[in-house]
Amino acid sequence: MNRLFLDTSNNFSYIALTKDNNLIDFFVRVQKNDLAAYFTNDINNLLVKNNLTVKDIEGIIVGVGPGSYTGLRIAITNAKMLAYFLNIKLFTVSSLFLLTSGYDKVLAYEDARNNNYFIGVYEKNKTIVKDGFYNINFLSAKNYQKVLISDETYKVDVKKVIKKAKENDNFILLEPSYLRETEAQRNLSNSSVRCCIRKTIVLDYNQIIDIEKESFGNDVNYIDSYFDNNKNILQAFSFIENGILKGYILYSVNNDTAWIVSIAVKNEYKCAGIGTKLINKIKIRKNINSIGLDVRFDNLNAIGFYTKNGFKYFKTVASYYQNPVCDSRVFIWEKKI
Repeated sequence: MNRLFLDTSNNFSYIALTKDNNLIDFFVRVQKNDLAAYFTNDINNLLVKNNLTVKDIEGIIVGVGPGSYTGLRIAITNAKMLAYFLNIKLFTVSSLFLLTSGYDKVLAYEDARNNNYFIGVYEKNKTIVKDGFYNINFLSAKNYQKVLISDETYKVDVKKVIKKAKENDNFILLEPSYLRETEAQRNLSNSSVRCCIRKTIVLDYNQIIDIEKESFGNDVNYIDSYFDNNKNILQAFSFIENGILKGYILYSVNNDTAWIVSIAVKNEYKCAGIGTKLINKIKIRKNINSIGLDVRFDNLNAIGFYTKNGFKYFKTVASYYQNPVCDSRVFIWEKKI
């Protein structure tokens, strides 16, 4: 059985190939703010080097954290995409365990800033202390080799990882194990931070265009139809925090059904619940009994997000998207009466 190992929780990416529980080859790239740009190619290059293609992969093991917020999503997104399109099993494992599995008795830790650390303690395949977010004082634990994980200290035992990894039955909903709130979440829950959702105004135009381009590319001309005519049936809400527009939702209404045209959150503020709050703003409207939307067939993160927010798959529309051509999936939310 050919397995692919993926992890991007630290300052480096780890990609490995195994066959029948034995290591075939691996590749490590030290991160220089360009990990996402190279990760997919690095996977392919490792496969080609070993005369394999993605179709030869029969299972994937991915490290789900804890670790870097931005980094974690790179490996997990790639793992979900491959598992989905290849229709193969996806297994998850602690990144702390994966990257120190080559040690027998280890206290694995990563810097989480402000004298705090992500820490896990393991003895062979047994978890002694569950992964957690701990103060520096916890590092005084005795009898275990302390390993600050880096590209110089990691040590992987693939057999131990295969034994400990757990199959994920619904990987579309798989999220990284952050173990703490992101900065965006902390700011959103901070009572001193002023935030609101209000109707979008013309003055929001430039900020919305910037977020749209950041999220979906340069084809944003369709948004102009809303701002050219404020009486257009297309409607919108903006999420504002301390005067900064951090997300928006554009939608149209036909009878009692709303159709989401676009929803996006600025990258640095994602995973703080802003998208859910914007959708809920439409859900609570008295005259809205259902909400529909379409999403790219291969956008598993978005599909997972909508599923968690109560949307259910309705149908597939062939070749709905262009550049590149891709099918769309239509999802529907219906108000419970």
